[in-house]
Amino acid sequence: MHFCALNCFTLKLDNGRYVITSDNGFITSIWAVESFTRQSVILHRTDSSGFSAVLTGQISKEGNRLINETWDGKASDFKLAWGTALNTVPGSNEERDRGQQPQRQVVVVRPAVVCYPWFLGMICQ
Repeated sequence: MHFCALNCFTLKLDNGRYVITSDNGFITSIWAVESFTRQSVILHRTDSSGFSAVLTGQISKEGNRLINETWDGKASDFKLAWGTALNTVPGSNEERDRGQQPQRQVVVVRPAVVCYPWFLGMICQ
């Protein structure tokens, strides 16, 4: 699964729970599944730092992402996706940042209009 809020990461299934591991292989977050039905998804997140949270929602009609998300009982805009929707949510901060590169502005420089008198009028180019 891919999760994205302030930070984005990939959750991997390990012994009936989802985990996030650091680059050196240590588990940094454990997500215990209390409920995972279309009507009720309840995940208990516990980080190695001591942070914990309860994330809830419902499974989308497509069955591949969380909708109506709450974080500790409050409406939230975090994203959680799996299966065919996996690539709709970045799996890391690096992936998120690559996808949100600012668009380069294109500046078109046109030469100034030059006018000069010609007989009884003006010619501009």
